[in-house]
Amino acid sequence: MHKVSSRFAKKYCFCLLAVLLFSTSSPFVQAQNENSPEEGNRTFQYHTIASLGDSTLGSDPSGYRGPFASVHAANLMGLDYYEGAVGGDRSWTLIDAGRHTTIAENYGNGTLVTMMVGAWDFIDSDVEIITGDYSFIDELDENITIILDTLVASEIDVLVWNLPNMSFLPFLTQIFPTELHHYFTEASNEWAIRLNQIVERYGDDVQIFDLMTASDDLLQNKSARMILGNEVTSPPMVCAKNCIMVDSLHPTSVGQGMIANYMMEAINEKFPPP
Repeated sequence: MHKVSSRFAKKYCFCLLAVLLFSTSSPFVQAQNENSPEEGNRTFQYHTIASLGDSTLGSDPSGYRGPFASVHAANLMGLDYYEGAVGGDRSWTLIDAGRHTTIAENYGNGTLVTMMVGAWDFIDSDVEIITGDYSFIDELDENITIILDTLVASEIDVLVWNLPNMSFLPFLTQIFPTELHHYFTEASNEWAIRLNQIVERYGDDVQIFDLMTASDDLLQNKSARMILGNEVTSPPMVCAKNCIMVDSLHPTSVGQGMIANYMMEAINEKFPPP
């Protein structure tokens, strides 16, 4: 009887070890599909995270703004990383350069694209925005739809970021007087609503990362900038009030790491680990 129990225990330990080795050698995340219970759990097995958008997500010759949040996510998930984001990209320059088609043609199922597009579209339309004219959002809507259509057609999953509250962006607040800043808040909210409507059309293939809420939290709440009881700060020559922004447009490397924490929550919400 003792020999049988011992043999069973050894067999059980061997099986458990095999399961552990498989799970560590093949990183994956799993999502519950509540709308289709007959399908059970959907398993998403990724090999690559690819960034797409402007310099908040990639293209940093200075080195002060990286590693980017997408790089942190790739490292945490044990995945390869492809940097497709280019500094200064507008939604139309991204399309004209074919950056979305490059990813679609070279990657496919097993790729998660992290994408933030539109900050420069806002900045280019700043004069119209301060008059309450938000018509640029219609063109941004069309361009984002073109990009998402291309990626989803290649069976690529997308985590699309909305924009921070642009009235908090130093680049704009330094140009326009305080009494006009509310127009940028209104335009930012309008775009967040529109982006939610766009994403709804793609079902499980596209997920929103609410950067607006995350950035508001980091910029306005000291508690969000605390690590082990200490507030993240930096010398004034880098960033005057905190170390979230390195300049008037971009988060610092530390800010990117903090944003990555919020982004991982968004990924795990739809693609929770098993």
